[in-house]
Amino acid sequence: MINNYNSISMKNKFKILTLLAIGIFLFPTCQKDPDLRWPAVKYGVIPLIQKDQTKNLVIFDNDVAGFAGSVTCDLYPYVDKPKSMSLMVTLNNDPAKSAAAIANIPSFPATYNFTAADLVALLPGLNNISEIKRNDFFRFYADITLEDGTVISGNDTLYTQNGSEIYNLPNSSPEVTYSVVCGYVPALAVGSYHSKSPDWNSEGDITITADPADPYKLYVVGLEVMEGLVEDVGPLVMNVNKFTFAVTGPKSVLCSTAWGYNNLAYKASGLYNSCDGSFSLKMAITVDEGSFGNFTFKFTRNN
Repeated sequence: MINNYNSISMKNKFKILTLLAIGIFLFPTCQKDPDLRWPAVKYGVIPLIQKDQTKNLVIFDNDVAGFAGSVTCDLYPYVDKPKSMSLMVTLNNDPAKSAAAIANIPSFPATYNFTAADLVALLPGLNNISEIKRNDFFRFYADITLEDGTVISGNDTLYTQNGSEIYNLPNSSPEVTYSVVCGYVPALAVGSYHSKSPDWNSEGDITITADPADPYKLYVVGLEVMEGLVEDVGPLVMNVNKFTFAVTGPKSVLCSTAWGYNNLAYKASGLYNSCDGSFSLKMAITVDEGSFGNFTFKFTRNN
């Protein structure tokens, strides 16, 4: 019994000494009135560069001279202000073909209106509009000088100015690009086409024509003929956006009756490829009795 008592007593003494040691260690760190405020949050400098959606958003290779764009450079909300910032533009990310569109922006926001001829005059190594070719691109970005004098280049070949966390911010746009794409050639968007839909399980030839008064408004016939139905209404209407080549259209009834249902209708959405004349589409297919769902269609030229 005595041995057990001595053992318990020694254990208790050890625990007390341990607690005293911990207390002595922690005591110097205690403060009567500790400063528990959060440190100031520093956001850094984030440019907000945006295209004017009412101007040209891409450069068409068959009308480079007719291009007219506009870019606005501002600061992302709630970020630090730079010592200075310049709106820059580069051709194909080539540092040797880069220049300041607006140097040392005096106040924000700042707007730069420009044509292809303005870019030719601005950029070194670009001497004529005829040198601007399909698949070229002009990227607008910012060169930033911080208050401490640190310079952050938006076109450095060794590091990236903006990480994924910047691009993931709500409504962020630290840079914009104007790509040179195939221009819209009305003759390339009409004629004999081959339609294929693996999920709707249909395939066959169709015909696309344009509205005489509007080459961007297209009519499609034959989608239900290839399924053995009587296409007694129609045609399917597709509208091509002249700036983005996005395809939209109203609900178009193609057949008054189909497989025992009434008023089989298609509604198209998707994208037109101005280089090869193809259409990549989603069709919402419905009847008066309900909806079949949305199905993938690809229209490719037969010639």
